[in-house]
Amino acid sequence: MRIIFEMYSTQCFYNQSSMTKSNNTPVSKQEKVPGTHDNNISQGIIETNNTLVKNLTLPNQKEVTKSIEYDPAKEKQQWMEWANKYCGYSWSLRNFKLDEWVFSEEGITLPVGRLYLGEFEMTSLPDLSRFLNLKIIYLKLCTQLTKEGLASLSQATDLEHIDLRDTNISGLPDDLSSLKNLKRIDLWDCPNLTNDGIKCISHATSLKEIDLRGTNISELPDFSLLKNLNYLCILGCSNLTNKGIKSLTQVTGLESIDLFHFRISELPNIGELPNLKHI
Repeated sequence: MRIIFEMYSTQCFYNQSSMTKSNNTPVSKQEKVPGTHDNNISQGIIETNNTLVKNLTLPNQKEVTKSIEYDPAKEKQQWMEWANKYCGYSWSLRNFKLDEWVFSEEGITLPVGRLYLGEFEMTSLPDLSRFLNLKIIYLKLCTQLTKEGLASLSQATDLEHIDLRDTNISGLPDDLSSLKNLKRIDLWDCPNLTNDGIKCISHATSLKEIDLRGTNISELPDFSLLKNLNYLCILGCSNLTNKGIKSLTQVTGLESIDLFHFRISELPNIGELPNLKHI
C-alpha cells in the first residue's frame, strides 16, 4: 500500500522567476511479490514523487497503521495467484499443498517444513523470507530456472536439503555458504552445470551429502573444508578426468562414494580415507 502526498505549501519547489506548486505524478503500482507486504508506513517512510521521505510524522498515524493490518487471507491469495501462474501441471499444484500452510503476521509455517515447487515453469524463485520452518525445497524439473533465479535461497536460513534434479542451471548461488544448516544438495542430471558453477560448494561446510550424478563437470570442487561430508555420488560423470578427481582424498569423513560409469584411468588413493565403508 502506498500513500501519495500532494504537497502544496509556500515551501514547494520553485523556479527562478516565481514560487510554483509542484506537479505530483502518481507513483506506478509495483508488482506484489508473494510473501511480502508494505512496511513503509510503520518505518516512517513515505513515497512522494518517487522520492523517499524519512521520519515524516502523520497526524493520523494510528488510523493509517490500522488500515494496513496484516491479512492472512490476502497473503494466501497472493500465493495462489503466483502458483496458478507458474504451475505447469495439476499434480504439481496438489503437491504445493497451499491449503496446509499456516499464515500469520510472524510468517508462514509449512507442513513438515517442505516446499514443493517441482515442475513449476519459473525462471526465478519467489521471496522465501516469510517461511518460518523451510527445511526442504523441491525444485526437480524446474527446467526454466536459472542460477541467478536461485538468489532467494539465502533467505531460507533453516534449509537442510535442496533438490535441483533435472534442471538446466549452470551453477549454484555464490552465497551458498550462508546456509549454515544445509546438509544435502541434489544436482542429479543437471546437464548445464559447470566446474565454476559448483565451486561455491567448497565453502558450504555443513554439507553431508552431495549428488552430482550424470552431470558434465570435468573437475570436482575443493573438498578440504567439508569435514562433515560423508556421501558423494558421481555416477556417470563421464567428463571427469584423473586430475579432476584428486580432491577426493581431501574428504576425510567420507563413508560412501558412488563412482561407476566414468572414464578415468587411475583413481586417487581413496583407500586410505579412514571412514570409507562403501565404494
